[in-house]
Amino acid sequence: PIDRYYSMSVNVDKRNILLSIKKHSNGLASGYLSTLQKHDTIKVSFRKNPSFHFPEKANHVIMIANGTGIAPFIGMIASNKRKRAVSLYWGGQNEDSFDLYRSQLYALLNKGCLSQIRTAFSRIKKNPAYVQDLIKTEESFIVRCLSEESIIMICGSLKMQESVEDILNEMSNRHLNKPLDYFKELGCIKTDCY
Repeated sequence: PIDRYYSMSVNVDKRNILLSIKKHSNGLASGYLSTLQKHDTIKVSFRKNPSFHFPEKANHVIMIANGTGIAPFIGMIASNKRKRAVSLYWGGQNEDSFDLYRSQLYALLNKGCLSQIRTAFSRIKKNPAYVQDLIKTEESFIVRCLSEESIIMICGSLKMQESVEDILNEMSNRHLNKPLDYFKELGCIKTDCY
């Protein structure tokens, strides 16, 4: 069998995980998981990404995700007890896809664990957009965060990661005269994409 990787978060009590999976019509793993009932058990293995965790120190944390890539960020935001500044940029197909996470994210926003939520929807009739389009609209804020060596975390699809990194690279070259690789080497860009 081929391993199928999913990004997830583990609750602070280490007893629960948050895993968000999009069911694909021909998806083996997502198809199987969609048939499970409450209290069914499955065998899984975990592979920790040691470089993808909520930063100990950062002026600001920018979290960029699409689709199910939001799952680890929800866990990280919930563990933000020091109430560090966190901006979440998330892209999905439509408002209904965001409804899965809306109440939990707004509760975290009200607790002060999250500073702002920005969303983009790609399959709506009026003003469709992707998460990378949000990044373009926030150019001056994101460039300022990069210049202050804040942390930018990206989770979701590889295609989205590539698009976001292309935009960030163009911004950092134009405004800071440094390629995005400079910030990657500093540890300011963290990714967990599949």
